[in-house]
Amino acid sequence: MLIKWNQAENMLSNLICHLYGLGNHGNILVAHMGNVALKDALTTLSFEFSDDVFRDHITHYLAYFDRVREWRNYYVHGILIEAEVAGERGGYIQQMQARGKLAVTQQFVSVADVNRVTEMCETLRAYGGWINLEPHRRDPTIDFLKDQPPLASRDKPPLPDRLTKPRAYLLDGRHRPQS
Repeated sequence: MLIKWNQAENMLSNLICHLYGLGNHGNILVAHMGNVALKDALTTLSFEFSDDVFRDHITHYLAYFDRVREWRNYYVHGILIEAEVAGERGGYIQQMQARGKLAVTQQFVSVADVNRVTEMCETLRAYGGWINLEPHRRDPTIDFLKDQPPLASRDKPPLPDRLTKPRAYLLDGRHRPQS
């Protein structure tokens, strides 16, 4: 999953650099940007400088990116214990949240679950690669892509389900510190 995610995240930088004519010089700008800043930059670039078809695909790509990022972060930062349940290998996620109410998330994640997120990462990377080729498809001097269908004919991959974390709330609000 980590390699596929890193490839997908790298594609975000490539899209910024190559779709908007920055080439390798764009790496000066994106080298130290995190994925949320990269996503925001690509969103702005697409709204300011892209046609409707291109913008529609970039918007969908970024929605897909956000959903995969949530799943990836949940698994990478949440799995604390390697486990086997009913003969299935995986790990347990345990996270504490204190945003409003104190909550704990505890969930078994199988290897199959991790593989599903890995497939999402690969779909994201491949879709980004397809979008990244669009300027070259439009260039009449590039022969090897002339038989490739245009981006407008490309189906968008269905968005992954949104992540929902099973939470248990630990306090009911009545247990306040005594002064």
